[in-house]
Amino acid sequence: MKKEQVNFTILIISTLVYIFSILFAEKNNFYGGTGWDGLGYFEIAVSYDAKTVFSSRKLTTYRLQRIVPSLSVHYGLGLVNKVRKILGFETLVYDKNNTIQGFLWLNMFILLTAQGFWLRLSDEAKLKPMIKILGFLAVFGSFALLKQPFYLPIQMDYTAFLFGVLFLYFYWKKNFPIIFLLGIIGFFSFPTLFVMASLLLISSKKPITDSLTPNFQKFNTYLHIILLVILVALAVFFLSQNYTPSAGTTPINWWLAPFSLLFFCFYVWAILKKMGHIEILISLFYKYNFLKIIILGFVYFLLQQFIWYFSNGKIGVLSSTDFLKNIMHQSLANPFAFLVSHCFYFSPLLLLIFAFPNRFALIIRHLGTGYYLTIFFFLLLMIGSESRQFINFFPFLIFPILLIINELEFSQKVFYALFAFIFLYSKIWYPINQVPFNGEKYLEFPWQHYFMHFGAWMSNEVYYVKMVILCLTAALFYFLVLKKMKRSEHTN
Repeated sequence: MKKEQVNFTILIISTLVYIFSILFAEKNNFYGGTGWDGLGYFEIAVSYDAKTVFSSRKLTTYRLQRIVPSLSVHYGLGLVNKVRKILGFETLVYDKNNTIQGFLWLNMFILLTAQGFWLRLSDEAKLKPMIKILGFLAVFGSFALLKQPFYLPIQMDYTAFLFGVLFLYFYWKKNFPIIFLLGIIGFFSFPTLFVMASLLLISSKKPITDSLTPNFQKFNTYLHIILLVILVALAVFFLSQNYTPSAGTTPINWWLAPFSLLFFCFYVWAILKKMGHIEILISLFYKYNFLKIIILGFVYFLLQQFIWYFSNGKIGVLSSTDFLKNIMHQSLANPFAFLVSHCFYFSPLLLLIFAFPNRFALIIRHLGTGYYLTIFFFLLLMIGSESRQFINFFPFLIFPILLIINELEFSQKVFYALFAFIFLYSKIWYPINQVPFNGEKYLEFPWQHYFMHFGAWMSNEVYYVKMVILCLTAALFYFLVLKKMKRSEHTN
């Protein structure tokens, strides 16, 4: 079959799977099906059009920066009503059930659009057929994108993911004006999208060459040590403050706090060592790059002023400071809890970064400064364990992994093993609504049937079990995958 036929077949199968999920997959019943954050987005979709949003000035800055999906559902239902009216059918009421259905169909449209661009990117990157299928399943067969969008449909995460795929595709195509426009729209969809677009725009898709002199290499190492000491000091200070997040997330496991701090240091040092190169920082101050930084900073300032002007003047659920505090708390709650969460929420293939760290860093450098800065910035943020906050970054993280394994030779059995791992970690087979949910003790069962999928609310007991599973997975990856590869990172 031709590539276009394969892609079309995949999209048809996905469409059938999504329609089945909309009609028959289990759904949440939290707040009548809207969920926690979704309650606010539901009210916006029901009560607001674009004119009302900005003229009423009733929304917080938090809600205004996530307004696009709710408005899409509002106008989508309006379009459906116009068609129904022409056909002589009764129009739909803007109630909870119809709004939830609107978000379900919006999620389906979002995922299919993302799939189309992802498949085109896979073809243009010349991924082998089996690697292309493996990558597709690793992304769209994850819990985050196969089960979650239809269990809890009213979330902004899926729109953020679509923007991430579009950023990646147009970065690959070197279409930077489109990235800029998407970044502005993304500012009203998910807070970190404009930041991501700005990082990609700071420099073009030009490979990074290692041209450090010995003196600069020493300075680079000293800079790493200074940054690590500063971050460790902040972590120790944070522990001493005994910060308690308001969202009822997992408290710090003090028995393991020393190990959490140790692994915090190890992770930060590994990122700085592999990716914290001083020549990247120096290149930011080149005349052309520095001018772009000033322009992007000014645009960001204007967008922030726009949000404040048309909001009610209140921040809302989460400020930037609270966001960073939560990340610090999550990174120290349990050792490597963030890695456990990301692998179970997104894909176990993320473990391959640790199998090929040098090759991973080399490919990132080859993809250019914009890609490099994006990876560096978000890898530091991903020390937090609330994986869904980084869903727009997921495509950027999995793509280099696919480029790595595309250069290697696998046996058929290895692919089957990887497919099995992807299915296991997708948890599409795991029923969440096993018993009625009573009270709101998120760190206990039956609430853990749902909240254990989110690292920030993963109980200590579930963390221990998942950590053992992840370690076993890493061991199986080594024996079933790495030892069977005919080419290793060393030979590359």
